[in-house]
Amino acid sequence: MTLSERLKETAVEMEGSASYAATYELREFYRLRAADLLAAADLIDRLDSLRADEDASVTIHCPNTGREGPVEAIDVYRDWGGMDGWYERPFTGESLSECFQRAAEAAEATKEEA
Repeated sequence: MTLSERLKETAVEMEGSASYAATYELREFYRLRAADLLAAADLIDRLDSLRADEDASVTIHCPNTGREGPVEAIDVYRDWGGMDGWYERPFTGESLSECFQRAAEAAEATKEEA
Protein backbone atom coordinates (compact mmCIF):
# COMPACT_ATOMS: atom_id res chain seq x y z
CA MET A 1 0.00 0.00 0.00
CA THR A 2 1.38 3.39 -0.97
CA LEU A 3 1.59 6.34 1.39
CA SER A 4 -1.11 8.12 -0.58
CA GLU A 5 -3.46 5.12 -0.31
CA ARG A 6 -2.81 4.85 3.43
CA LEU A 7 -3.56 8.56 3.94
CA LYS A 8 -6.84 8.21 2.05
CA GLU A 9 -7.77 5.15 4.08
CA THR A 10 -7.02 6.95 7.34
CA ALA A 11 -9.09 9.95 6.21
CA VAL A 12 -12.09 7.68 5.61
CA GLU A 13 -11.60 6.14 9.06
CA MET A 14 -11.47 9.62 10.62
CA GLU A 15 -14.66 10.65 8.82
CA GLY A 16 -16.32 7.56 10.31
CA SER A 17 -15.01 8.43 13.77
CA ALA A 18 -16.44 11.93 13.46
CA SER A 19 -19.97 10.58 13.52
CA TYR A 20 -19.32 9.02 16.97
CA ALA A 21 -17.61 12.06 18.50
CA ALA A 22 -19.26 13.35 21.66
CA THR A 23 -19.01 17.06 20.89
CA TYR A 24 -19.35 19.30 17.87
CA GLU A 25 -15.75 20.49 18.31
CA LEU A 26 -14.41 16.95 18.25
CA ARG A 27 -16.49 16.09 15.16
CA GLU A 28 -15.11 19.16 13.39
CA PHE A 29 -11.58 18.24 14.46
CA TYR A 30 -11.94 14.79 12.85
CA ARG A 31 -13.42 16.27 9.67
CA LEU A 32 -10.66 18.87 9.35
CA ARG A 33 -7.91 16.31 9.94
CA ALA A 34 -9.50 14.02 7.36
CA ALA A 35 -9.50 16.91 4.85
CA ASP A 36 -5.82 17.58 5.63
CA LEU A 37 -4.97 13.93 4.98
CA LEU A 38 -6.83 13.95 1.66
CA ALA A 39 -5.00 17.14 0.62
CA ALA A 40 -1.65 15.54 1.52
CA ALA A 41 -2.57 12.41 -0.46
CA ASP A 42 -3.45 14.60 -3.46
CA LEU A 43 -0.05 16.32 -3.29
CA ILE A 44 1.72 12.97 -3.09
CA ASP A 45 -0.22 11.69 -6.11
CA ARG A 46 0.72 14.80 -8.11
CA LEU A 47 4.35 14.54 -7.02
CA ASP A 48 4.46 10.89 -8.06
CA SER A 49 2.91 11.66 -11.45
CA LEU A 50 5.44 14.45 -12.11
CA ARG A 51 8.29 12.09 -11.20
CA ALA A 52 6.88 9.14 -13.16
CA ASP A 53 9.48 9.45 -15.92
CA GLU A 54 12.88 8.02 -15.09
CA ASP A 55 15.29 10.80 -14.02
CA ALA A 56 12.46 13.32 -13.47
CA SER A 57 12.68 15.30 -10.22
CA VAL A 58 10.79 17.91 -8.21
CA THR A 59 12.43 20.47 -5.92
CA ILE A 60 10.20 22.10 -3.30
CA HIS A 61 11.48 25.50 -2.16
CA CYS A 62 11.07 27.07 1.27
CA PRO A 63 8.06 29.42 1.53
CA ASN A 64 8.73 33.02 0.49
CA THR A 65 6.84 34.67 3.34
CA GLY A 66 8.76 37.94 3.65
CA ARG A 67 8.35 39.30 0.14
CA GLU A 68 5.61 40.25 -2.26
CA GLY A 69 4.52 37.79 -4.90
CA PRO A 70 3.90 34.04 -4.79
CA VAL A 71 4.54 32.34 -1.47
CA GLU A 72 5.39 28.81 -2.65
CA ALA A 73 7.58 27.53 -5.48
CA ILE A 74 8.66 24.23 -6.99
CA ASP A 75 11.01 23.35 -9.85
CA VAL A 76 10.21 20.35 -12.02
CA TYR A 77 12.96 18.71 -14.07
CA ARG A 78 11.52 16.42 -16.73
CA ASP A 79 11.03 15.98 -20.45
CA TRP A 80 8.79 18.88 -21.42
CA GLY A 81 8.88 17.86 -25.08
CA GLY A 82 9.66 20.03 -28.07
CA MET A 83 13.13 21.06 -29.16
CA ASP A 84 14.39 21.62 -25.62
CA GLY A 85 13.42 18.22 -24.20
CA TRP A 86 14.66 17.83 -20.63
CA TYR A 87 14.96 20.97 -18.51
CA GLU A 88 13.96 22.43 -15.16
CA ARG A 89 10.79 24.52 -15.15
CA PRO A 90 9.63 26.67 -12.19
CA PHE A 91 6.04 26.85 -10.89
CA THR A 92 4.83 29.31 -8.26
CA GLY A 93 1.62 29.87 -6.35
CA GLU A 94 -0.01 30.84 -3.11
CA SER A 95 0.12 27.21 -1.90
CA LEU A 96 2.01 24.03 -2.73
CA SER A 97 -1.24 22.61 -4.01
CA GLU A 98 -1.48 25.46 -6.53
CA CYS A 99 2.14 24.91 -7.64
CA PHE A 100 1.57 21.20 -8.15
CA GLN A 101 -1.72 21.86 -9.97
CA ARG A 102 0.03 24.21 -12.41
CA ALA A 103 2.86 21.73 -12.96
CA ALA A 104 0.42 18.86 -13.51
CA GLU A 105 -1.53 20.94 -16.04
CA ALA A 106 1.69 21.81 -17.88
CA ALA A 107 2.78 18.17 -17.92
CA GLU A 108 -0.64 17.11 -19.24
CA ALA A 109 -0.48 19.76 -21.98
CA THR A 110 2.95 18.40 -22.96
CA LYS A 111 1.49 14.88 -23.29
CA GLU A 112 -1.38 16.16 -25.45
CA GLU A 113 1.05 17.92 -27.81
CA ALA A 114 3.06 14.75 -28.34
